[in-house]
Amino acid sequence: MKTKLTLIALITTVFLNAQTPNYNGTDNRMNATRNSFWFEGNFNGTISRYKDSTIKWQYQLDYQYRRMADANYVKDGNTTNIFRDPFQHVYRPWIHYWIAPKRVRLSLSPIGYWGTWTPTGEGTQLFYGEIRVCPQVTFFQNVGRFEFQHRYRYEFRWLTTKDPALANGSFSDYSLGTDYMKSGQKMRMRYFLRVNYSLNGKKSNEKGAWYLTAWNELFLGVGANTTDAKIMDQDRVVLMVGRYFKCKYPIKVEVGYTLQYSPKYDINLPSGQTPGGAYSYGKLNWEANNCFQVYLIMDEFHQFLQRKKKPVAPVTPVTNP
Repeated sequence: MKTKLTLIALITTVFLNAQTPNYNGTDNRMNATRNSFWFEGNFNGTISRYKDSTIKWQYQLDYQYRRMADANYVKDGNTTNIFRDPFQHVYRPWIHYWIAPKRVRLSLSPIGYWGTWTPTGEGTQLFYGEIRVCPQVTFFQNVGRFEFQHRYRYEFRWLTTKDPALANGSFSDYSLGTDYMKSGQKMRMRYFLRVNYSLNGKKSNEKGAWYLTAWNELFLGVGANTTDAKIMDQDRVVLMVGRYFKCKYPIKVEVGYTLQYSPKYDINLPSGQTPGGAYSYGKLNWEANNCFQVYLIMDEFHQFLQRKKKPVAPVTPVTNP
């Protein structure tokens, strides 16, 4: 029964992604495109275990680094260099508790920081900061060579106003400033369904594993500060190949493709204009963001920080003369 429900959920999320409306047509709305580079590092470790040695408490530190090329509507823009402009930096800690070992995990990110650059149609950028608090629950299930994850996350978000004076990309831009929280609190729900498939019979958490991974994540805006037009916040589809290396420390690398589809821009496409021209703002549009995605996962990260003990030289016994 659980397997059937999992397959139904997967089909449903794919269907929702396929049904995202296309606003090109008679109303002159435009679907923009962009190419990006996304990196994420996950640094995890065990805090304590149950009596049967299964994990009970864990810590996790996330760092995200993202850059982007110009969108197709930027006049004379560079749409191929995915490292051209800054996009986002993220710093986020987690604490995990396995309420049912290997099956159900409760998580809390007590505070995380996002620094984001938002491009405009004229090729300039705006910068804003964001604080998030995130509770979540994740369900795990194994069926043969398949590994399934269902994750439900709720985000409490506080955003600064967008400031063109902070778009130069220096590290000093990461101050919250006096305008913090002017735009009010926003909230968002996220549903994530992931499937791993083993290529060599080993699970993704076993050294030497090769595996394919795919997931879909749906973002829904909620709360008083979310307009009806922005309830559908974004959707992400990810396809990657993963490798758990055979080395002293547990390290995994996943590389692949992410499609982020989101309603970010209010750009009105005037009659007769083509992508690369000058646009005015006024209508809701959607952006398809094609991302080259790289994940670095380091389990038991504290082992990397432990200093090796120097061998103690044997003591030569002293004999009495």
